[in-house]
Amino acid sequence: MLANNADPDRLFDLDPYEIEVYQAGRSAYVTKHGLAAMVGDAMVTVTGDWLQPASPELADVLAYQRHATGQLFRLGRRDQLIALTAPAAA
Repeated sequence: MLANNADPDRLFDLDPYEIEVYQAGRSAYVTKHGLAAMVGDAMVTVTGDWLQPASPELADVLAYQRHATGQLFRLGRRDQLIALTAPAAA
């Protein structure tokens, strides 16, 4: 990955922190990033619970995403969804 990222003619950078999901295959990669687009990195539920992955390991991220997605599908018709973006910590 580092060799790919060093190539000035590369089409895109490979994230060395995503080696686990690259190794898991295309389906895992697409699932992880598709769910991330829906639930983000963390979530506060309607009951005030804070959800986030227990660690950056793929299994923990996917477990969080499964739980958070379930929360979204349980929202009522009158519930409101608010999404926020915060700058990364330095």
